[in-house]
Amino acid sequence: MINDSYFGAMRSALKEGGIKLVLHYQGLKIRELLGYKKFRLKCSNICTENETLTIGEEYQFREGSCLERVIVEKIYFKKFILHVNLFFIDENRHLHCFHTLNTGGYMGMWRIWDIDTYDIVQWKRDNEAFERGEIDSVCMEMNFEKFLMHLEKASKASEKFKFRRLFNKH
Repeated sequence: MINDSYFGAMRSALKEGGIKLVLHYQGLKIRELLGYKKFRLKCSNICTENETLTIGEEYQFREGSCLERVIVEKIYFKKFILHVNLFFIDENRHLHCFHTLNTGGYMGMWRIWDIDTYDIVQWKRDNEAFERGEIDSVCMEMNFEKFLMHLEKASKASEKFKFRRLFNKH
C-alpha cells in the first residue's frame, strides 16, 4: 500500500523537477528492487564518469576541505532522496549521506568523484591549515555577540552596496 507521504513527495518532485525527475526516480527504485549494483544518477553530488556509482567500488569523497578514499556500501532511494552509505578506507569509519535527486547544489556540499580525480597527498598538503584546526580555533574564539556584530556589519555593507548601485544607475 502506498501512503500519503509518498504522494506528497511526488507532488513536490513534480513541481521542482518535472516528470523527468519522477520517471528517473521510478527507474532507479525499480533497479534497486531488482538488486542492481550500478546506478546512473542525475544528481549534482555524483561527479563520476557517466554519473554512475557502483556498490563495492572505490571513489573519492570530497566535502569542503576534506578529501578521502571511500567505498560505496549501499545505495537506496526513499521519497525522492538519494541515500549513500560510505566506508572511509583510511579512517575506518562509516558515513550516511543523502541529497535530493535534483541538479542544484553548493560548493561545500559532499560530492563523490572517480578514484583518480584528485591527488589526495597533494590535496592534504595544500589544505594543511584546515587539518591542523587553525580555522576551527579562530571560529571557536568568536562568541555569539561577536558573531552578531559581524553579521550586522555585513548587512550594513550590503545595504551600502545596494544604495551605491541604485545611485550610480541614475
